[in-house]
Amino acid sequence: MKRNWDMDALAKALWGDENGGAGIGGPAVPGTQQYRHLSEADTRGGFISPDALISGDVQIGEGACIYPDVHVRAGVGGQVILGDKCVLLDGAVVKASPGKTCRVQEGTTVSHSAVILNAQVGAGCLVGRDAVICEGASVADGTVVHDGSVLPPGTAIHTPVLVKGYPPEEVRPIEEKEVRNILEANKRLRDGAREYCLHAAVKKL
Repeated sequence: MKRNWDMDALAKALWGDENGGAGIGGPAVPGTQQYRHLSEADTRGGFISPDALISGDVQIGEGACIYPDVHVRAGVGGQVILGDKCVLLDGAVVKASPGKTCRVQEGTTVSHSAVILNAQVGAGCLVGRDAVICEGASVADGTVVHDGSVLPPGTAIHTPVLVKGYPPEEVRPIEEKEVRNILEANKRLRDGAREYCLHAAVKKL
């Protein structure tokens, strides 16, 4: 049975009211930006958990989903750019130092507790759990960085491959079927995040 949602009430529960009342995430932490998106109220279709910490000059693309306990931080004069439909899972860290840029391109999934520092990560990538991509590294579109792998400063991955270990080894090329699977998993994670957002708002009401 389809339910007709009161979108004004849902938006108030998510974002708070014009008199300063807090939404489900509580008041914003000083010096940070907090975003809350609901797919039915926001055509961009993104979701950012109120438990995520976002500070500094951070650009977030349409449809991006940021799960709880994620830290996205840009130092003074630095910038973090997250492309459309990016997914950052619980505990991930994406950071730009002062004067530096860190970029994660469209459709990339950054797994639990992975760290990206002052690096350039291409589109449609999968950065595995606990992986670390260090300053100045660049990763080609469609690359898979295996769980726990470390890409040292300045590492350059020029073609879509499976990268594993430390020091990192380019194990094999990524097949077209694997790229499709990565993008499908990314979509499932984004759909799941929006469902979480909707149900959290309804529960508060």
